[in-house]
Amino acid sequence: MKNSYIPQSLLKLPQPWSLTSNTHRKKQLRALKIKPEAINKALDVLEQCLQALSLLKPSSEDSLPESLIEYWELSVEHLSNEIPSLEYFSVNKVKAFLEDQGIDKPSDTQIDETVNYWLWWIAQDTAKAALKWIGDALRTTKETKETLRLLDIISRYWSKIDEQFAQSLLSRCAVIAGQRALPLLQSVEQGLSTPESIKNTVRDYRNLVLEQRAKV
Repeated sequence: MKNSYIPQSLLKLPQPWSLTSNTHRKKQLRALKIKPEAINKALDVLEQCLQALSLLKPSSEDSLPESLIEYWELSVEHLSNEIPSLEYFSVNKVKAFLEDQGIDKPSDTQIDETVNYWLWWIAQDTAKAALKWIGDALRTTKETKETLRLLDIISRYWSKIDEQFAQSLLSRCAVIAGQRALPLLQSVEQGLSTPESIKNTVRDYRNLVLEQRAKV
């Protein structure tokens, strides 16, 4: 596995979004001031992560050592000490990490599967962090332009990512954008190729938005 296997969009993430540690990223994001420039940068980050997720296919958990998956969130924090951001990535660091986890002489396949799953995890974890920060920011600023950009990004990527995360993405945008999200939710619900689970999610949130509108 080489840097060329890492989606370029992930390598271009700015600080503090480029941090691989969820703990360290959260700490720095709490200090990030809400202003238009920061919101647009967070929207860039969300789009970059979704673009990466559209390219990455996570390894099956069955293909990874059971001991690694069982304590995965703790494991990735340990790995982030050696690879604080993806620019510091190297195969040897991942190999050393697996050896530290008690895996004697990890094979090339084990290393590749671990890197693949880790990259997918980092991209999704960062996307979730960006979406949460954007939501909190837009509730404060109520900026129409940035809200419409958020909807545009989600409309282009929800069908290209993991089904479960797509549900989370669409439900979150309904909460953030409210009535402005209705056209997107309706389009997703009426899509012929939309999975039933996603249709059910957007239907529930569309009805919730409509109920809230009726109360105004």
